[in-house]
Amino acid sequence: MSFLVSKKIFQFLKKATIYNEEVSVLSVTHSFRLEKYEEFFQIQQIMTDFQNTTGLTALLMDQDGEPMTEASHQKICREFHKKKPGSREHCRNSNRKMMTLAKESTEETLEYQKCANGLINVAVPIVVEDERIATLMMGEFFLKEMEEPNRDFFKKQACRYEYDEDAYLESLQEVPILTLEQLADHVSFLRGLTEYVAEMIQGIMRRLEVRQELSAARQQKEVSLQQLKATEDELMDQYEALKAKDDQLRDSRERWVFAIEGSQDGVWDWKLEENKIIITEQWANMLGYKGSEVKDSDRFFAENIHPGDDERIHKIMKRFQNGEFEFHQHEFRMRHKDGTYRWILSRSKVTERCGKGKPLRITGTHTDVTSWREGINRLIATRKQLRFVLEGSGAGIWKWDLVNKTVYLDHGSRKILEISKEIITTDEWNEKIHPSIRREVLKEDEESVLKEVSYQNEILMQAADGTPFWVRVCGEPIHRDDQGKLVAFSGIITDITEEKNLEKAIEYQKQIFDSFFQQSPDGIVHLTDKMVIKNVNQPFSKLFGYGKEECIGKKIDDLIVLPEQLEEAERIRKLADRLQNLEVETIRYTKSRKGVPVIIRGGSILIDGKVAGYQATYKDISGQKEKEDQLKRALKETVNSFAKLSEKRDMYIYGHQQRVAQLAMAIGKNLGLSENTLEGLWIAAILHDIGKIMIPSEILSKPSKLTPLEFEFIKTHPQNAYEVLIDIDFEWPIAEMILQHHEKLDGSGYPQGLKDTQILMGAKILIVADVVEAISSHRPYRPALGTEEALKEIQAYSGIKYEPRVVEACVHLFCKEGFFFQD
Repeated sequence: MSFLVSKKIFQFLKKATIYNEEVSVLSVTHSFRLEKYEEFFQIQQIMTDFQNTTGLTALLMDQDGEPMTEASHQKICREFHKKKPGSREHCRNSNRKMMTLAKESTEETLEYQKCANGLINVAVPIVVEDERIATLMMGEFFLKEMEEPNRDFFKKQACRYEYDEDAYLESLQEVPILTLEQLADHVSFLRGLTEYVAEMIQGIMRRLEVRQELSAARQQKEVSLQQLKATEDELMDQYEALKAKDDQLRDSRERWVFAIEGSQDGVWDWKLEENKIIITEQWANMLGYKGSEVKDSDRFFAENIHPGDDERIHKIMKRFQNGEFEFHQHEFRMRHKDGTYRWILSRSKVTERCGKGKPLRITGTHTDVTSWREGINRLIATRKQLRFVLEGSGAGIWKWDLVNKTVYLDHGSRKILEISKEIITTDEWNEKIHPSIRREVLKEDEESVLKEVSYQNEILMQAADGTPFWVRVCGEPIHRDDQGKLVAFSGIITDITEEKNLEKAIEYQKQIFDSFFQQSPDGIVHLTDKMVIKNVNQPFSKLFGYGKEECIGKKIDDLIVLPEQLEEAERIRKLADRLQNLEVETIRYTKSRKGVPVIIRGGSILIDGKVAGYQATYKDISGQKEKEDQLKRALKETVNSFAKLSEKRDMYIYGHQQRVAQLAMAIGKNLGLSENTLEGLWIAAILHDIGKIMIPSEILSKPSKLTPLEFEFIKTHPQNAYEVLIDIDFEWPIAEMILQHHEKLDGSGYPQGLKDTQILMGAKILIVADVVEAISSHRPYRPALGTEEALKEIQAYSGIKYEPRVVEACVHLFCKEGFFFQD
């Protein structure tokens, strides 16, 4: 039979129709009935090897769809589909339908069917003398190019037939997903196998025909001995010819079996007398070569085998030649065309001997198992790592044998349970459970076994000295016998005594926190990361007039913040994201919209470095604010009284200080200074010339130009004021600002000759306000020069003597906003 695999499979897959439940079943009979003849054991071995190699189910079925060989179906079929009556009937119907399709098809047709349980099967008819004798079926897979496994379909299957959905979907992952190329390779194998089976069946049919003829001859024995003799001679001739053909068939079949076993691998055939090795194209491809590139396969093998394996493999092949081996399997390394070495699994068998039994021919397959070995090495490393992790975490592994009623304990489990034996009885295990809960735990274990489900329990155990300790036991069913009965559980045991103690400590801390939360005199609120209230205490409800139920689930800004405050509230929230100990003084509003001055303290709640929420306390400072207002009024009155002292020495000083204070405050506001900073600036301005009370009045009121000595006296007034004010505990650096109010950016000022960054911002404002007021106002020694001259002065020296921002703000006030001094 000629069959172009890749092209035919492609055409077939392109045109194939997935037959559904509507396909009718036809009854087809044949004159030849397939039975389990002795040759079928060879077929069984071939199909078993195919199944082990590919992971697919291969099955030979007779004309009625009954299996003639044994096969291990996919786990999903074996443990689920074939166990429930409904899905099991689907399997039988699918087999019958596949047989019907195979009977109706031509010899070259490959039948493709998606069964009612959602898996794909392929069937190839076996035709002998134009009669379909049997069918080779390969199946239980998915085809990648057609569709991915539909998990929703299988979830519905699990629900419909009451499967364990998790176990069912897990077994679904074990079903092979084939590509078109892989399917083509497997179909090629099926085609080859059908030829072999067809030839075998032809031999069986011929043998049966001979037996029938012999039987007929025996019946005619009494009628004619001569006829019997002639018939016997004829039959003997036929028998000898048939025997010779049978020997040839057996020889061909044995070589073919090994070729089939390595259909995906490299096949080689060594004729010892000729010392000639024939290799397949796949053998060369496995090492990165084309078959035409390997001219002398014997020398090629010798040149490319790994030096470390050369001597060992040579000895094995020598023993084959000496007749010591009938079959041998071994691994070695061969050099790939790219220079790397690949691990090769070799299966070799003597397939021909001379009359004396000496081997004449050895046939075998080579399989590239490099990936498999790497996977095994990774698995070993993973298991070592898992054991290391378990031992490092203090956990242990156990295995419960339900049949023998024993429990295996690894080192970690024995350490936790303080048991020296590796295997203990279930009674010994049960004795370790604390008597107070033993009955309850054993009942739960019994239910888990009956339901065959995974479980996780926290169990109070007792040490050898009676000390109680806690463990967490996780288990799941792992082994079943041939009848599908559960025979073993396995799992992990972990000592969680410290965890339990920590839980108690956390619960205790929680109780303390709850007590603090409810008994705190300040209002406390817990918020989500979206500023939604999760909980409030009684003082919070009392402070803002909302019941607890009115608060929970609401955004806090919707309850106690006015619309015009939302921007400020958002700034506070952003600060809370950055600060763990935020403290802000502001106004918040009650349910009746009465403003309450409060101090908000709190911050964000971080979990794994991310903001999970916020907590805050609200302290009512209404009484404190009233006292502060009283103190501020008293301070202002004191400052004004103190400033009036200078009026006793110089009638110009008091009005001058008042006007400088007006201009300094206006400049400060223009620059965006806070209310608190402006308060300090006002005090410094109203007192900036207080030091002049220590200067003789005749100098202060002299109507003519001062002498150098007199000017030196004048220049002492900032230091005089500093010494008077330094011991007063102001909230602001009043004494320092007054000391620096004649300092200039270029260092030409007095009394310290400070420069730019050494001068306080308040002092920079004071000097500009002082200069502008002094130039624009009347003095004993000259008339007023006017505001225009004053502004020219500060603009001319902006950036040299005076701070540019202050100059710009001052000019803006007079020119744009119409500022003027008020008496």
